[in-house]
Amino acid sequence: MGAGPRDGSGVALFENEEANPPQAVMPVFDDDDRLWIAIMQWQRMATGEHGRRGATMNMQWLVAAVLAMSAGNAIARDASQDEHSIRHNESAICDAFESNDGDSLRNRLDEHFTLTDSKGVVTDRDHIVADVAKGDPTYLMFRNHGQKVQLHGDAAIVTGVTTVQGHDKAGSTFAADYAYTDTWIYEDGRWTLAASHASFLRDRK
Repeated sequence: MGAGPRDGSGVALFENEEANPPQAVMPVFDDDDRLWIAIMQWQRMATGEHGRRGATMNMQWLVAAVLAMSAGNAIARDASQDEHSIRHNESAICDAFESNDGDSLRNRLDEHFTLTDSKGVVTDRDHIVADVAKGDPTYLMFRNHGQKVQLHGDAAIVTGVTTVQGHDKAGSTFAADYAYTDTWIYEDGRWTLAASHASFLRDRK
């Protein structure tokens, strides 16, 4: 939007400072870690040679910048939206197990994902995705229910029960309930499943 040239810190500069003395211009920053650097550089520029004339307004906009950032983050990361996204992804993972969709499953698992199953065996993302893609075992039903979502900033814990029904390659059937705990993390603008643990509850035969 024609913000003009910027220095290395991301703060907007003025082309003609004598004709246009610095006013209270909001700082431009790329991420939260650079916010305070940008604000302090902007503050020095806004007061600079013009002394007291811009000091009061400068401080007012300094506070406004912080409040605007906080409000923007809150809007972008609404708790109800986060929970909805997590529940949607949990449902999509169940669909992937039922339809043998390895690509869909991989897209929702963190690259360092680990599953600890009811026997204490730990497997990684590649192993789980390969098993799902080849339908071993085959799931006629893979559904979660009774979920509770606890949000902790960029992490979330989901507890619930998974009901499964299907058969293995040898034709042996199974049907059971498992209590599970999923750990989700928020990175690069999306939620992915980082770890899952399942405990056997009961047979459903």
